[in-house]
Amino acid sequence: MLNGLALLYKRLRIRETMMFNYDTRRAKNKLQRDYWQDAISQVFVPLTCNVSVQDGFFGTLSAKHIGNIQLVEIKGYGQHVERHASNIRHSHHDEILFIFLIEGQMGVQYHGREQCLSKGQFIFHDTQQPYDLYLNGQFNQLVLMFPREQFQQYFGRPDQLCGHAFGEGHPLKILLLNYAHDLFWFPEQASTELQQVVLHKFFDLLRYVVLDQVKDKTPRSSSHSMLVQVKHLILEHLDNSGLSIHDIAQDLRISSRYISKLFQQNETTFGRYVMQSRLQLAKKMLIQTNEHTHKINQIAYQCGFDDMSKFSREFRKHYGISPSMMRKIN
Repeated sequence: MLNGLALLYKRLRIRETMMFNYDTRRAKNKLQRDYWQDAISQVFVPLTCNVSVQDGFFGTLSAKHIGNIQLVEIKGYGQHVERHASNIRHSHHDEILFIFLIEGQMGVQYHGREQCLSKGQFIFHDTQQPYDLYLNGQFNQLVLMFPREQFQQYFGRPDQLCGHAFGEGHPLKILLLNYAHDLFWFPEQASTELQQVVLHKFFDLLRYVVLDQVKDKTPRSSSHSMLVQVKHLILEHLDNSGLSIHDIAQDLRISSRYISKLFQQNETTFGRYVMQSRLQLAKKMLIQTNEHTHKINQIAYQCGFDDMSKFSREFRKHYGISPSMMRKIN
């Protein structure tokens, strides 16, 4: 049975072609904070929101999906949003947030770093890490939620980018914002193939802006940028059972030794990263498909394993259970 607050959400949430809309101004003052905290926690991840209704607080939110990416536009006034350890412990979410500030200012605390973002800047946050967002005045944000694996495919390790502000002074930031905003109105009836094409174009533009600014910020930027490209190529060719470090080196016109050094700097190896990526993809496919559409040997083959016994052995070693058991428990 729905309680009073849940019934209120049911009445106030509007669905228009898979788009969800929330607006605190439709709720009574004494319910606005709870309504808003529940809204942002449902759409994003569990969060704690501190607001002052007396100071003119309000919040509106519109959310939709394109493929496995969630897009959210948020407008509001006066709030402090926290993602702390207790939120993380009780959450199974594993996404990276891309937050683009369209209007206003936003104070950020992440891993001990404090900074202030202004209009036209953006930042990444790891939902598995605590953070604080301070929005004292009126603001407008565009937020995208990436599955971690997809983020890593394009940008590499999240810890090297999350919590850093990007976009200030970059000549492509307006183009990036317009593209991101256009994604919000992209028809969900479009084919999966077309959705992927559009998303890939956006990711390529976003990656260019990020890596272009990383290059100016860190002395290791060139090696980091190259490692991202190496990982991107690996993930694009996981179905190739014979994929080798020499293949990647030849495609990028660099030496195999240099690629080995890049992985050593990140405390891993080329072979270990390829195996880990194959197993992550296999796990994802086992969970998201069934025996009727994708048999386990087909999944193994698509992930680059041409030997079922090796696939089963490596999968069990990595996850502690067999591929068939992984499918059953999910």
